[in-house]
Amino acid sequence: MNIADDADDRANDRKFPARPWVGVGVVVWQGERVLLVQRGKAPRLGQWGIPGGAQHIGETLFEAAAREVREETGLIVTPRAVITALDARWATLEEAQTLIEWDETLRVIGLGQALREGCPGRAN
Repeated sequence: MNIADDADDRANDRKFPARPWVGVGVVVWQGERVLLVQRGKAPRLGQWGIPGGAQHIGETLFEAAAREVREETGLIVTPRAVITALDARWATLEEAQTLIEWDETLRVIGLGQALREGCPGRAN
């Protein structure tokens, strides 16, 4: 391995990234049906979801969205809007209850909290 290869490895490392990674997910409609793809690799191998992946350096969000749909399905699409941008963050249970709007998500977090409290010797 040479120095250039080592630099490339660090630039593409997702566990300890040398740069931010931007992910795109694309909602594609055909009439009343939404396009779903079955994931072919981790994470969530085998699960169904919307097409998407990592934005390449130098790509716009729309270019990344169109490329991901083309790579995963062979379809040519023209993105029309950014639906939302998401941030990830750590939150206490109380903070999560003020941030999360979907009751089912709150219910599942509550179940996880109850499980944690019932597990002796758990890591915090």
